[in-house]
Amino acid sequence: MRFQLQSMGLGILLSYALPAVAYQQIFLLRHAERGDQSPDPGLTLAGEMRAHRLAWMLQDAGITAIYVTEWARTNKTAEPLANKLSLKLIKIKADESKKLIEQIKADKSDGKALIINHSNTLPDLLLQLGAARQITFTEYDYDRLFVLTPRKDDYSVFTYLHF
Repeated sequence: MRFQLQSMGLGILLSYALPAVAYQQIFLLRHAERGDQSPDPGLTLAGEMRAHRLAWMLQDAGITAIYVTEWARTNKTAEPLANKLSLKLIKIKADESKKLIEQIKADKSDGKALIINHSNTLPDLLLQLGAARQITFTEYDYDRLFVLTPRKDDYSVFTYLHF
């Protein structure tokens, strides 16, 4: 396996082998700031603002599919972008990451996908998509955006940004 690490002002680029996916790019992030500690909270005002900032950032990125979990905070993070793009949210339960990966691999749309998940499930998804190392999240990490760009040579590039 080839591994390449480059330092950038905005993040880190990692090249590694990736299971085949048809998407041109996959954007992955944790939901925006959660409202409270109740079982299914919405977003705080800061979270709502972050969701709108995400929509503004990605409105011209060519997103053709948005994957969320069953929880309100992932849906509320995705809704501003989904509304701008007239896309329906694709809901897959948070504890079914294997199903999500299978669906991403099976999708032959050749577009770009956005996955909004949780701090306890996103690290596993990143590893399943070929991340070179385990990525951990603290309770306050809401600003990380990972961009996976598959390449035809079976190696892919992960770009890590803050938003």
